[in-house]
Amino acid sequence: MEARRPRSGTDRGFCLGGVDSPLSQDVPYRQVALTDDAYLVVSPTVWYGLVGELRTHVTIGTQTRPVVLIGNPVEHSFSPLIHNTTYELQGVDAVYLATPVIAEELAHAVRGLKVLGALGANVTIPYKQKVLAFMDELSEEARTVGAINTITIHRKADGTTLLRGDNTDVAGFLSPLMKLQGTIRDGQVVIFGAGGAARAVLFGVLSWLSPAKVTIVARNLDRAKTLIAAFATVAGASEVGFESFDTARQSVEHARLIVNTTPLGMHPREATTPWPEQGAFGPQQIVYDLVYNPPFTQLLRDASSKGARTINGIEMLLGQAAASHTLWTGLQMPVDDVRDVLLKAIDTTGTAA
Repeated sequence: MEARRPRSGTDRGFCLGGVDSPLSQDVPYRQVALTDDAYLVVSPTVWYGLVGELRTHVTIGTQTRPVVLIGNPVEHSFSPLIHNTTYELQGVDAVYLATPVIAEELAHAVRGLKVLGALGANVTIPYKQKVLAFMDELSEEARTVGAINTITIHRKADGTTLLRGDNTDVAGFLSPLMKLQGTIRDGQVVIFGAGGAARAVLFGVLSWLSPAKVTIVARNLDRAKTLIAAFATVAGASEVGFESFDTARQSVEHARLIVNTTPLGMHPREATTPWPEQGAFGPQQIVYDLVYNPPFTQLLRDASSKGARTINGIEMLLGQAAASHTLWTGLQMPVDDVRDVLLKAIDTTGTAA
């Protein structure tokens, strides 16, 4: 069965169920445009998702459970591709949909998960902190980080339903670093940026990697101070401080791990970088860029040219998705297979979010 490209990219939304127009001679379908280059084809039996020229399909029946991404915007997210590919590979009876939600309807969207029989949900910008108020339970990571990216729905024996908020960004960030703990332990860590992404990174570094010192390098020093204060109880023996980009050269040179949590270097501004001074990098360092499109950013190219070990943001993207998948299904995501599909998608479309 071949999915046809829609005639117009202006209609947005999704529909489960068939209509009168045939996708083939005997299968009713509805074709729904999501963006100019992404659309869904939905029938009573088969869901097709297209991002660029890459398709995933999930068989839909009466027992199929929805999983949704709540955010705004979500139109260019690759989470549907990641999760629907996983469902197809593992035979999971679920379908993952990206659902743009305006702020005024956030409470209805989250609470509606209980009555729609959803398997779970992801939460992305700008709602990771705002959804805290709607949770019945929080994981330790979500409570400490102060942000949620994953919601699971627990149905109790008495028929009540609970929403549990979790933060798998921490696990996603740490996934490529756990085998490098010995290199980082008792060393110095530099984090570029003090925004939302830095919260999960700082928590993960302090909780699992045991550095001697962590330096937040930021343009907004007040935000850096607030971030450090929020994690004072997690710091333990680690010293945590902050610097501006203008004064951080020595900290960067001596860091064993450097993490970029800023959007600098992201498509379509690939030529930008949070740290243009290549001379500060060296072979003793690990440089980790949370940007995943492009997979090899200017920051990583500069660090690699000086012998540093580099990690791109695809590993965190897949790591957090894998952790969410396990919370919802109890299964381990086939990360290597999904990574191949994701890299092809980024290479084909040139955009990701």
